[in-house]
Amino acid sequence: MTLLDDLQAPSRRESQTPDLPLLEGHENEKEKLIMEKDVVLKELASLETQLSSLREQIDGLISKVEEQKEKVNSTRNKPDHAKSQLDSIRMKMKECDSRINGIESEQQDFKTNFARQLLNGR
Repeated sequence: MTLLDDLQAPSRRESQTPDLPLLEGHENEKEKLIMEKDVVLKELASLETQLSSLREQIDGLISKVEEQKEKVNSTRNKPDHAKSQLDSIRMKMKECDSRINGIESEQQDFKTNFARQLLNGR
């Protein structure tokens, strides 16, 4: 049972019929209190609607924050991934440089041997 239901339920005094007739002043006071109760009930209903709306907005904002966190984490990982790829490429370049140096060394040895053979063969 909600607060709104509690306030809307008739009080014990409202449900009981008095044995004695009420004085006119008390009648006016009772009507005034009933009117105030109606105003409070309307305000309570309005506040509950606002609360529900605010909760929906909060849930939406939480969802957006989570999306932004994912984007941030993804962006943070990109430099690490790029650095890893760069390191891998650098290693491959070093391997290629070593192979090229080996080939150049073999070519130089070949040229030297060829020149010796030419000189000895003459």
